[in-house]
Amino acid sequence: MQGIIQGKDNAEILDAISSDRIEEWRNLIGEVMLDLLQKETDTDFYDAVKYQIDTGGKRLRPLLTLTFCEAAGGKPDSTIHAAAGIELIHTHSLIIDDIIDRSILRRNQATTWVKFGMPIAVLIAMKYREAIVLAAQKTAYPTEIQEIFSRAMRRMLIGERLDVLLEQTGRTNEYLVKNRLHDATLVDYFTLCKNKTGALVSAACETGVVCVTGNNEYVAAARRFGMNAGVALQISDDYLDIFGNSRQFGKEHRKDIIEHKLGNYVILYALSQLSASNKGRLLEILQTDEINEKEITEAVRIIKKTDAHEVAKQKVIEFVNLAKDSLKIFHDSKAKKTLFYLADSLIDRTY
Repeated sequence: MQGIIQGKDNAEILDAISSDRIEEWRNLIGEVMLDLLQKETDTDFYDAVKYQIDTGGKRLRPLLTLTFCEAAGGKPDSTIHAAAGIELIHTHSLIIDDIIDRSILRRNQATTWVKFGMPIAVLIAMKYREAIVLAAQKTAYPTEIQEIFSRAMRRMLIGERLDVLLEQTGRTNEYLVKNRLHDATLVDYFTLCKNKTGALVSAACETGVVCVTGNNEYVAAARRFGMNAGVALQISDDYLDIFGNSRQFGKEHRKDIIEHKLGNYVILYALSQLSASNKGRLLEILQTDEINEKEITEAVRIIKKTDAHEVAKQKVIEFVNLAKDSLKIFHDSKAKKTLFYLADSLIDRTY
């Protein structure tokens, strides 16, 4: 995907950000997360608990927390536990998501449940919930931050459930068979990604401002930035799942097709544009219990009959621009330039 900012402007932004400082923040966030997870954890369990963190990650969400803190006039170091709490929520959601989706790879490594087995993976996820509460307690505004964390997790649960209900086959228990959604629309998709992805990115941005000021306009602007950036992030993920380079992406390629999912922007948009026969065949593949490589290739070939490739890229740009538009209220600063850069980085993602 081609970025919005190029040439001299991009170079100036990158210079303003200081990659060394961002790397320092990433390392500090990791250290605080590990410290929170280590509390009252048996020594022989700790390596398993921290495995998901050790696999790496971009730390985008906590970086947004720290940067919004700075943009609102605060000192990022004072917000480090709130930022760590945000990343703990994200990491917790990855463990649960991989269990639900039965994913075997994340960041080119075995997922937690594959590495340690389902029972231990569930216990690890429970340990993360405990650490999230502890992270909120260690902030200067524990009640407010805990409410933001709780609201985000409630919305993520709504999104995760909708994602499962949009699977077209593959699970046979009575509840899912009865409630499965076969006639999904792009409206359903945006409900899904605003909850599953947007809610936490929005919470990350809001948290950074709340730790500094109670200014409602700043808080609302941070929420809008996060929600729109979160939607852009999810559409970008969906694009990479279908059209990305599997080695760079670090996950199972085209797993949304393998997992029979309609909760993918590229797939749903394609279905809205295809002829009746092509639409029927794509749905038939998604409703096949065991999809083989030939059928995956056919599904992608059908999707490519539409302009889903170009429209998805443009949709990412649209939501990135909406996110950046919400920053007008903040005074010009290096932190604000960083937020512009982080938003634009969603356009050029390859993993």
